Amino acid sequence: MSTPADFRSLAPYVFRLALQHADVELFEPILDFKLQIPLAMNARAITDINKMKGEISTITSDGDWTIILGKIPLDTSKEYSAEVSSYTQGLGVFVTRFSGYQATNRKVGRNTELNVKDKLMYMFEKELG
Repeated sequence: MSTPADFRSLAPYVFRLALQHADVELFEPILDFKLQIPLAMNARAITDINKMKGEISTITSDGDWTIILGKIPLDTSKEYSAEVSSYTQGLGVFVTRFSGYQATNRKVGRNTELNVKDKLMYMFEKELG
């Protein structure tokens, strides 16, 4: 006999299985950013943006300050504002706003290792197969 809890437990696994079979393309949120930092921190900032898979569209300098504009994935830049504040001793500012979505190179994949929760999914797939 089934209970509502059985369906709540199974729903995420069935949904993941449906996505895997549908060959779904994944998208990620992209942000526009503005980074204002002291001129001496340019190299560090550009290196950080490249590591976070960001794209720089404009770099301008005005006296002792640099402003960098571009786009960056949300996932890789979540904590960067605090990092900018740290390496610029509170002088730098990293501001973002939502820009849209961008396709990733990833697909919804199948897990090769089964953890405890995935055993239920494995049993469900076995019934379908």
